[in-house]
Amino acid sequence: MSRIEKGDFNTKITYNRRDEFSTLINGYNIMVVKIKALLEELIEKEKTRRNAELYALQAQINPHFLYNTLNSIRYFAKAYNIPEIKEITTALIQLSKASLSSEKFISIGQEIALTKQYLAIQKIRYGDILKISYHVDSELKQCMIPRFSIQPIVENSLFHGILPQGQGEIEVVVSSRENGIQISIRDDGIGMEKEQIDALNESLGNSIGKKEPKEDISKLKNIGLENIHYRIKMHYKNGRPQLWLAKENPGTSVYIWIPEKIYGDFPGNGE
Repeated sequence: MSRIEKGDFNTKITYNRRDEFSTLINGYNIMVVKIKALLEELIEKEKTRRNAELYALQAQINPHFLYNTLNSIRYFAKAYNIPEIKEITTALIQLSKASLSSEKFISIGQEIALTKQYLAIQKIRYGDILKISYHVDSELKQCMIPRFSIQPIVENSLFHGILPQGQGEIEVVVSSRENGIQISIRDDGIGMEKEQIDALNESLGNSIGKKEPKEDISKLKNIGLENIHYRIKMHYKNGRPQLWLAKENPGTSVYIWIPEKIYGDFPGNGE
């Protein structure tokens, strides 16, 4: 018992007689085993809690470090009159804030602003290879959509459609249609064959609810369409939201449709 008092729970009392003491000693030994198990569970929980606190602290430090570093770069860019660096750091700060935000929804106007900031960064890298136009019905700019629903598609159009041919145009249109919001992103890039478009649309239609993605769905992860489609499906369970592709001549269009009865129900959460 003295070993147990010192915290050694790997021992027990041995008593070979069958009398009233044997019942007491057996109960004591069982209690020691249970105490040991509870202590091990508490130690594991404490370890998990400390790890979680460490990760949370790192999650706080990393964004602050990023923001402080970018703000320092922006300050020096302004001091030394280098507008390109100031522009790219400002855009990156806003994109970082959006990606780290816990809010799931953003107004269409804010999503367009994020897209413009992303393209401002790419313009400094690639020059004036892209012309982009936005046509958004004014009454829809404050409507809420899942965060990063438009920007990743524009990014995909740029890298997979425009860059391979050297230059091109992208058109973003947001309008009311069929009792809902329709968003279309069209590029005049290299495009895809109709068979590829059909396969991707079929994969998108079959992607939700499957534990193991098809081969085509795995490819979609590289261009972000499955991620957007999945989030739309999860957020608008009561409607019939859709995401699909269409072959253009030249280029490709991506369409998103969100049901009208839901899209205005989310409170504003913009910056």
